[in-house]
Amino acid sequence: CSLGFRNGWCLSTEYEDKLLEKTFDIAIEHFEWVKDYRNRSVTEIEIQHGALRSPHCRCFFYFRTAEYLQRLEEGTRKHYIDRGRNAQKLAKLKHAIVDAGFQIKWFSQPDEMVDLLHEDMLQLIDKDCKVESAARKPHVVERKTHATFRQRNTHLFIDHDSNITKLDQVLGNGKKVFVFGDFGSGKSALITNWVQKLIDERTSRRKSVTQLLKPITMNNNDHFSTPQGICWNTNINIIERYMECSNYTESLKMLHLINTEIQQMYNTDMKLDFTVAAEQFIDILNLVSLRAPMLGPLLLVIDGLNHMTGENDNVLAWLPDSYPPGVALLASCSNSKVTSDNIAYKSLIARKCDANIRVKLLNTELARTLMNRYLKMYGKKVDEAQQKLVLDSPHTRQPLFLMTLLNEIRVFGDFFGVTDRLKKLLAVDEGKGKHPVSNLFQKVLQKVEGDYERNHKGLTKCVTSSLYLAKMGLTEPELQGIVEMEMKKSVGIILSTTAFDMHVYRRLWLRLQSFLMSDTEGRYRFKNEFFCDAVAQRYHVSKSDAEHSTMLISVHRLLATFFDSCADIQRRAEELPYHLFRVASLTPRSSSRFARASERLRDS
Repeated sequence: CSLGFRNGWCLSTEYEDKLLEKTFDIAIEHFEWVKDYRNRSVTEIEIQHGALRSPHCRCFFYFRTAEYLQRLEEGTRKHYIDRGRNAQKLAKLKHAIVDAGFQIKWFSQPDEMVDLLHEDMLQLIDKDCKVESAARKPHVVERKTHATFRQRNTHLFIDHDSNITKLDQVLGNGKKVFVFGDFGSGKSALITNWVQKLIDERTSRRKSVTQLLKPITMNNNDHFSTPQGICWNTNINIIERYMECSNYTESLKMLHLINTEIQQMYNTDMKLDFTVAAEQFIDILNLVSLRAPMLGPLLLVIDGLNHMTGENDNVLAWLPDSYPPGVALLASCSNSKVTSDNIAYKSLIARKCDANIRVKLLNTELARTLMNRYLKMYGKKVDEAQQKLVLDSPHTRQPLFLMTLLNEIRVFGDFFGVTDRLKKLLAVDEGKGKHPVSNLFQKVLQKVEGDYERNHKGLTKCVTSSLYLAKMGLTEPELQGIVEMEMKKSVGIILSTTAFDMHVYRRLWLRLQSFLMSDTEGRYRFKNEFFCDAVAQRYHVSKSDAEHSTMLISVHRLLATFFDSCADIQRRAEELPYHLFRVASLTPRSSSRFARASERLRDS
């Protein structure tokens, strides 16, 4: 928190501020102590809540020195300093912060504060996020990536059709359960919340001394032997794959990593031969079945089979039709695909299963409940007319559409323009096969461009297209380096009218955070296919277009150039060959130095 010489936004005796009066009324409903601070600034109330009333918080305070005021012209100085009662309140607040024992750092110019904050954040990250030596092993990275996806997907969930109970009842010994539903209907939310519930119960039982001492009755033919169907004992092993966030969507590569986890869980040494991997996978599961009575049953969770890729038309040829005792499968697939025929769905729907669950869209009341819960999390609220506007749209029956819409309203800066913004976002063009959520994301991108591209047209395009086309995602420093490279040696993506200000990029990066997810390596990618589809359509960088655009080639060329000079050998090996081959395949060989480089890589 930084403090200068202004007290901040507060109620005045000179004029009426209806908006701030209403804000205080709402705050007092949730925090009774605020009524004693009605004559204080919003800044002070935030500090009271976040620091002075939170004894275990980690706060950084930065105070501006008077030296800054001395450098200002006399005519403008008055805009940077309060006098009278407001100055007294601010001085009292600063004394309270010092008396509470918080460390204070002083700055004169804004750049000095940026450096201080950057240094403190790096020290905090280094302290909290020590990277293990084995962290970069592919199966470790993949396992942690999926665990992170699960944890981030469980903060807001409404089980409106008792699907959690259905999973408890039907998923058990040798069973396979399929979950179907439209894109954005909440399949991943259902599965991640159920798996988290299972993990929490398993952890709770492990912590219970009585449960640890109590013998678990299991026979060799029924490893999942509770009334609920699945064994809630302390030894159940879970391998989870949420394909939307996976680094490995190709079926054989995914099987290889799953087998690596099985080897560690069940002390096996069976290795997959890629030529007969599907047949071998069944043998591996049979071996798991034999060891399950001692080492615990195995639950395979594969969410988003429609994201799977492979050389054959049947991308699910590797998926067994039956499972031995001690092994169970929970898989999901969307009913339709955004950009192409859903081969996985056609294959899965034709298979027999022990149960299939179809996730239904929200009704009006559930949509209202979800909307109010989400907005309450951020202390936000809409009036009745705005609520009706949202609920009258058929598209808000999709949880993903509704959550995206609410997030845009949450970060919208004009309180009096919310209604008009809602109308624009809800006016969905469903022509040309566009999905409503993809259309909504395109409108979000259009707004982002207007906010951050005043002097740097194409900045949003450069950032989002690079993230979309990167093979394994991008870290924030990598993305910043890519933007800096484009600014210095432009390939025509960003057109600037002034010298580039990196602060503009950082503000854009923060704006995009709600659409991104990161793995344990700090590599970012978009959370869902709809945002990818919106980026591909808006900026003409689709990976599947028959006629590849100039922009698609330009972004791949920029990424190849950046990773060609990357000091991290592993990242260079992961990204450079891919982008060289892509540029070579999209441009005439006779004129492409990237084609010659790709040929050298292939020969080596």
